[in-house]
Amino acid sequence: MKDENPDMLLVHFVIHRENLVAKNLSPILNKVMSLFVKCSNSIKASAKQERIFKLFSEENNEAHMRLLLHTEVRWLSKGNCLKRFMELFNTPSDFLSDKTEMQYLLTIDSKAYLTNFTDIFQKLNILNNELQGTNKTLVDAKAKIFGFITSI
Repeated sequence: MKDENPDMLLVHFVIHRENLVAKNLSPILNKVMSLFVKCSNSIKASAKQERIFKLFSEENNEAHMRLLLHTEVRWLSKGNCLKRFMELFNTPSDFLSDKTEMQYLLTIDSKAYLTNFTDIFQKLNILNNELQGTNKTLVDAKAKIFGFITSI
């Protein structure tokens, strides 16, 4: 297409750009995020761990019995995983109490970062869902993004 239309403007997919920015967080925020992913995915790593966690959640009368698996290729994954993890925070923290990663996440600063991450990623997920779909144009995306920025 670029050969046929040399003046054509190419735009990198907006949601992909956002995902690339999220990978370049400050070192402390990056550490908290990577420890959260390790903790969350350690439960999802094996069927046995997941079954034990389900039983543990049932004993604690949790609304959800499972955590969600975080994957780098799914743009909405972080927000959804963070939300579920924070909804069940006491259960995974008790379940993983022997892990140094979880002990770090239990500090006041780390828990505050996780709470803020959860809120931020939920707002970004709403924006990302609005940016997806058929017949979306750059003008639509720009309007949604500027609306998002001004509402913050």
